[in-house]
Amino acid sequence: MPLLTPSSGPPTNPPRPETTVVVHESAGGALSSSFDWSKLAEMAQQAAEGIHTWSSEVERLKTNLTEEKNKNECLKIMLVDEKDNNECLKTNLAEEKDKNGLLKTMLAEEKDKYERLKTMLADEEDKNKCLRPTLQRRKTRTSTLRPHLWRRRTKLGTLRPCSQRRETSKDENERLKINLAEEEDEDEPLKGMLVGEKDKNECLKTMRSSSGPCPSFTLTDAMPLLTPTSGPAVDTPWPEMTTAIRDSAGGAPTTPFDWSKLTEMAQQAVEVILTQTSEVEHLRATLVEEANKIGDLKTMLVEEKDKNEHHKTMLEEEKDKNERLNTMLVEEKEKNERLQLSLHQANTKLGQSMPYADVLGILDKSIDKAFQKRDMKKSSWKKL
Repeated sequence: MPLLTPSSGPPTNPPRPETTVVVHESAGGALSSSFDWSKLAEMAQQAAEGIHTWSSEVERLKTNLTEEKNKNECLKIMLVDEKDNNECLKTNLAEEKDKNGLLKTMLAEEKDKYERLKTMLADEEDKNKCLRPTLQRRKTRTSTLRPHLWRRRTKLGTLRPCSQRRETSKDENERLKINLAEEEDEDEPLKGMLVGEKDKNECLKTMRSSSGPCPSFTLTDAMPLLTPTSGPAVDTPWPEMTTAIRDSAGGAPTTPFDWSKLTEMAQQAVEVILTQTSEVEHLRATLVEEANKIGDLKTMLVEEKDKNEHHKTMLEEEKDKNERLNTMLVEEKEKNERLQLSLHQANTKLGQSMPYADVLGILDKSIDKAFQKRDMKKSSWKKL
């Protein structure tokens, strides 16, 4: 018979079912007995199926075990996260407790300030009471000194024009000083340009001296200096005049030089410099204004935040007060209901046992006591 495996199934060539096996005894005799091979094949098949099912069950359990391990890892990670969250909450709780302590100390300080202000107010009131007679005496003095003051005012009215003229002259001097300083500041770049023009003229003189005398151009025909208010040159050399630049060895004129273009370029450069300086000053002024606006907005924002915080605290205090008042009101209502029930019970009992007049007297006394107790409780509630 072939070997059985979980996937082999029943044997392909089982022995014949009715074969006989000869069993030799120890004494030596021949005994014949029949053996059923089909039952053995069924048992082997059942064993193979059981092994297959057990192997599949083992695989399933292994997969479940790995899944459970993964779940445990995830739970461990979640537990660590929760512990971290708990630590964060503990730190936040400690911070809130510290804040509450600080607020309590601040509240105590505010109460002390309030008490000090009360004492200061009382002191000020006492001082005012003491200063009232002195104020009255001063009023009498002022009433006596008014004519002297009127005479002084008339004298000052005569002297005011001189003082006003002096002040106007002082203001004019200050304005002139400021204008002079501004003119000096404006002259600084012009001085630099003047030095540059002088250097250019020196270079041209050296070039003419090196090239020899020019019959059509003299030193008196030099280009006038440029200023921001002069405009284009009036007495420029001839527009199409050319100066001969000769070589050191002496040769024919090589390059023409146009003086009108040079004056136009210099004038344009001066105008560009002036426009740029004015734009820079304007931008600086606007930048300073914007910075001031930002500072004002920041201060306003801080003030609004402080106001909001103050309103929130006041709202919380009002809510707490309302809660306390509501609870006290409910307690008072319950007490009143109990009093009404007790009065009703007393009325019924007394009506059954006593005469009508005695009942009325006792009821009046009990009602008076109840109202007295109620008034006392209301007064204590108002004090709270």
